[in-house]
Amino acid sequence: SIDITQVALDYGMSARALNKKLHELRIQYKVNKQWILYSDYLQCGYVRSIPVDISKDRDWSKTTNHTRWTRRGVIFIYEKLKTIGILPLMERQ
Repeated sequence: SIDITQVALDYGMSARALNKKLHELRIQYKVNKQWILYSDYLQCGYVRSIPVDISKDRDWSKTTNHTRWTRRGVIFIYEKLKTIGILPLMERQ
């Protein structure tokens, strides 16, 4: 699985911009700082939720979840964006 930042780079945009576009397309929404897929896409194997440990010092730490896209999910993003005329940099003229 890969981070949304890596996917966004293929399109010449930031992770924030791609997340916003996927939200506008009603593919995902944010819950407690994590992007979650809408129910239509939730069981399709497009994403994995990865626990990430965060520590600021030895007395404070927490675990949060981070969304990562699978190969199937990256292909899904490609197909969705293609329908609205957004192509990866390598396919643009």
